[in-house]
Amino acid sequence: MALWNIKILFQNYSKSKINKA
Repeated sequence: MALWNIKILFQNYSKSKINKA
């Protein structure tokens, strides 16, 4: 498992949360 992959997924999740809010 690549750490950078998890980081990107987390960033995308945060972005979606901010956009939804």
